[in-house]
Order: sequence, then structure tokens, then C-alpha cells
Amino acid sequence: MAVTINLGEVFVAHRVQRIIGHVQLIAAGADWEIKSVAVIEKQRGQGVGAALVRAALDRAFSAGASRVLVATATADIVGQWHSRSRSSVVLARR
Repeated sequence: MAVTINLGEVFVAHRVQRIIGHVQLIAAGADWEIKSVAVIEKQRGQGVGAALVRAALDRAFSAGASRVLVATATADIVGQWHSRSRSSVVLARR
């Protein structure tokens, strides 16, 4: 039996052929979710993350999303995610 997991779409930012950031976007009907955003430390504060989020929002709304959520989670000391400490908020609405 095969199992498929929808990992969505990933947008990357790069400079001089090096990936410096990414955003993961997952579609779930009318609600889409930004699942992950990361920018390497040396590139932070330069608008890379904001540009990635704008690209994700543009993609979601052009595909018919009515709202985009962003979730938060906290990691324990060994880097495992705890779903019990996860929450989400609406980042943008159409």
C-alpha cells in the first residue's frame, strides 16, 4: 500500500547559486497554510523572508485561497515538534 503526503510547494530564495531561504506552502481547500519559513542567519534583516512570504501569498490567492494561515510550534531540547503547543493564526484574507 502506498501513502501520499501532500508536502505542498516550496519557494526558495537564492544568491549566487546558493539557497538562502525557503517557504513551504500547503493547500487545503480554501484555507492554505504557510508551514515553514527559514532564512540563513547572514541574510536575515534584508527582506528575504518578507519576499518569500509575499510570493507564497500571491501563489495561494491566485490559486483561489480565501485565507492563508501560519502555524507556530515549539521544539523540545532534541528538536522534536510538540503538536500540543501548536497554534495557528490567519496571516491574510482575500
